[in-house]
Amino acid sequence: MGHARDTGRGAMRKQRVESTGTSNAGMSNGGRRAAFLMGAGVLALLASPALAQTDPPPSPQEGQTGAGVAGADAAAAQPNSTDTGPDSAQIGDIVVTAQRREESLQRVPLSITAVSGEALKQANVTDINRIEQIAPGVRIGRSGSDARPAIRGVFTEAIGANSDPRIGFYIDDIYQSRTSQALAAFVDLERVEVQKGPQGTLYGRNSFGGNIAIYSATPKDEFSAGVDALYGRFNRARVEGFVNVPLTDGIAARVAGAYEYQDGYVKNTSTGDDLGDEDAAFVRGILRVAPPESDLEIQLLGSYYRQGGNGISAFGYKSIGTLADPSLVRGPGGSITLPGGRVLTFPNGFNGTAFPSTFANPIPVPFNSRFRDGVPDVAGGDIGVPIERDPYRINFDADVRRKTEQTQFSALINYDIGPVRFRSISSYTDFYALRQSDNDFSPAPIAVDSNLTKVQTITQELQLLSNDTTSPFQWIIGGFYYDDDVEEIFFSDNFVPGYPVAGQPSLSLFSNTLLPGGAFPNNTPIASNRSDNFSPVRVRTKSYAGFVQASYTLFDSLRFTAGYRRTSDRKRYAAGVGQGAQQNPATPTVAPYFVFDLNQPVNYACNPAGGTQLGGNNPAQPGSTALNSANGIGINCGRAKFDFDTWRGAVDYQITPDNMIYASVSKGVRSGGFNNVLAPAGTPGVAPGEVLPFAPEEVTAYEVGFKNRFAGDTVQLNLAFFYNDFTDLQVQTSVPAPNGLTVLSIITNAGKSRAYGVEIDGIFKPVPELTFQAAFNYLNAKDTDFVTGTFGNGLCAVVAGGCPAPAALPAGATAAQIAAYNAQLNANAFGIGPQGAPFPNPVTDPARFQQVFLSGGVAAAQGGNLPVYNYIIAGRLADGRKVKSQTPLSPEYTIQLGVAYDIDLGGGRLTPSVQSYFSSDFINTAFTPNFGRQDAFTRTDLRLTFLTADERLTLQAFVENLENTAVLNRVAFGGNRSLNGVYGLPRTYGVKAGIRF
Repeated sequence: MGHARDTGRGAMRKQRVESTGTSNAGMSNGGRRAAFLMGAGVLALLASPALAQTDPPPSPQEGQTGAGVAGADAAAAQPNSTDTGPDSAQIGDIVVTAQRREESLQRVPLSITAVSGEALKQANVTDINRIEQIAPGVRIGRSGSDARPAIRGVFTEAIGANSDPRIGFYIDDIYQSRTSQALAAFVDLERVEVQKGPQGTLYGRNSFGGNIAIYSATPKDEFSAGVDALYGRFNRARVEGFVNVPLTDGIAARVAGAYEYQDGYVKNTSTGDDLGDEDAAFVRGILRVAPPESDLEIQLLGSYYRQGGNGISAFGYKSIGTLADPSLVRGPGGSITLPGGRVLTFPNGFNGTAFPSTFANPIPVPFNSRFRDGVPDVAGGDIGVPIERDPYRINFDADVRRKTEQTQFSALINYDIGPVRFRSISSYTDFYALRQSDNDFSPAPIAVDSNLTKVQTITQELQLLSNDTTSPFQWIIGGFYYDDDVEEIFFSDNFVPGYPVAGQPSLSLFSNTLLPGGAFPNNTPIASNRSDNFSPVRVRTKSYAGFVQASYTLFDSLRFTAGYRRTSDRKRYAAGVGQGAQQNPATPTVAPYFVFDLNQPVNYACNPAGGTQLGGNNPAQPGSTALNSANGIGINCGRAKFDFDTWRGAVDYQITPDNMIYASVSKGVRSGGFNNVLAPAGTPGVAPGEVLPFAPEEVTAYEVGFKNRFAGDTVQLNLAFFYNDFTDLQVQTSVPAPNGLTVLSIITNAGKSRAYGVEIDGIFKPVPELTFQAAFNYLNAKDTDFVTGTFGNGLCAVVAGGCPAPAALPAGATAAQIAAYNAQLNANAFGIGPQGAPFPNPVTDPARFQQVFLSGGVAAAQGGNLPVYNYIIAGRLADGRKVKSQTPLSPEYTIQLGVAYDIDLGGGRLTPSVQSYFSSDFINTAFTPNFGRQDAFTRTDLRLTFLTADERLTLQAFVENLENTAVLNRVAFGGNRSLNGVYGLPRTYGVKAGIRF
């Protein structure tokens, strides 16, 4: 490809300047001053049609391989979104920087969806959640403040401090280390790039499954300003504005900002304090220094983001029901006969909760089983508390809050040294988030959970790249440094009898509220819950990476590319370990509980190297009644170095100037981390007293693609075929805690999966006024080896006699002792089930259960007498069968269709447009694929836009999600196996107005 396909940076800039230079035609100096005052006062913006295709920032990024026109397609389906202008019959280009160079999207042999700033404005994309409506092949799940994107069979599940995001999110080339940072900065953008597949060679922090990168509009050498205002359903009010000021020759500044307010769209019938509201503000300033006749360019950027209100709860806002088998529901004193003749008796009854098995055939029932209210529901049995069936109604007793703040500074330096360019990208980020949720998702005042996250991140990237666009040999070499300090504290305020108001954590927003009568009913499973949960974690990551990529072009049309990256991650992990509240003999009638003051810093001191004692001690506060409050929380640590290689090889051939074929193979790696649990004795490479690590996960991605223009640039058709092979997947499971009273979430490298598919994108512009856009995605994503943990719960606490445990297996046990131990485990295994469910278990469904932790040392590390099993979701069962499971958030088919038509009214242009998105059904959890499944749906947006002839005034009326489809895009099992979920926005509508100066 080489120089034959590269128009050169200067040529591209000239083209864009010519297409945007009329934006201030005829404007007086007085008008410019007025516009400056208005823009500066509002500090909010949306790019005007004439400014939509401005210079992309000269700090590029790495992209990927594939059907890269979908974003351009979506842009073209909107009026005035291409460089060629609204009256052109040709399809315009979007310039991207996916390979660290400015290139036409159609000339990049990578799979990129690029959406212009103008298309984002037209489609009302104000955060990451609406990207999937106009970016084919992307699913955006959501839980609380955390975005959970999914691309090509890679989905976002583990989001804690101990895990790196699977899909990277970048703001102006700056990596954001937490998924909750993806909601900011969608103001005054140049474009958004969605890069599909592993980004393991050139791109900042190594990304495993793809990137979503946003680019801000940069300062220009002409004055401009604008204001946009929106009002819509749920009293949504949003104002955006920008002002661009040339300060002197070669120096310009741009300030942009937005404020948004909205009432909640999720009605809380218990308190009236609704969820889904918004109260957010954002401001960004950029100073660009590029002196004339100089080879130096400097950009300084600073931004601040604040978000308040209730949000949509921390990790989900609604209980959507419980799986229960009505034939197993029993009233007090009832019994069930198991296979083999064992009879189970239930003194207080049984609510029938179970997962699908050969013994139980549950159905979703509209009850939250976290709390049993004593009212018979089915067959004289008490299943739980009724839930609100409406996707947008809840009945929580607690009012929850959200507070998010981010401050970010970055600096970009470009310096041309003859045939070489030097580039430096530096950043500092300070992020804070407090998210809260009702612990039980019910009107019962049990507890409120809170998650506090604090992040400080420093990055530095240096690049040296070839700068001669006429040479067939192009190269880049660079290094990346990343210093990320994350503190995450999970805590609960438990509302229990005898819990003093004064003793609650100082950040608590709630009063002590009890059930009528002052006590919980005896049949509630929370009767013995008397202490606040307090779980602090701190992770420090320092990463060093070096990378190189080179390409060579033969015959002006055949290009070979090879890239390599070496990454060294050094991680230190410190996690709090609760001691378990002990009864104080001096106060035998007072329930023991801890109280922690969140205003006090956590002591994260690690235990001595090789020691078995806890490190930093964090005593509970005087309000505690536990005997051992002086050492309420101790610290265990771990440290590890993860070194890995990633690479990419590709070849592309420019058949004609408008037709290209390419093929690539690449490797991606997601770094390893740590668990908040002690490593079993004898774990290789782990000292006694340290936490259990997990290794990196890997993907090898193959792709073949075609990019085409036909009929004088009026038809565009792109295709990509891909195959991803995932190994050593990090699977989150649960095992019993040593005290047997709770469970521990553990990440292990226990998974394999594969995904393959095809992506097709097309644009057709038969006449200048009419644009059609279509995209089709087929994805076949399956887990081939997926094992999750189980723990003892379920029936043990509710059957007469409980579940007797065997004596501890001694260290160095003989084969006979191990056999006897296993036999006793199997005899009592009716208390073991996935997620603590009573059924299935190793007695009712032996094929899917795999016993683990057989050695004496490992068994002792887990408490010595706890039966532990794995539950096989995908892989080889005990009877020899092999089973696969669907990959969550991966619909098999998606289709996007768009059409826009410009009607010339003489004094302006009226454009009706339609954008429709169809998705086949998909699962949200592999554990219960039919419970939590989202059925196939269609979601359509309608817009009617008027633009004046001088392109200064825009008016729009819109309806989004015309069908009012409630899309379930994230689920998780909560306490007592009830399923909690998050639904996407309902139908919204409104009007917008914008003015440019």
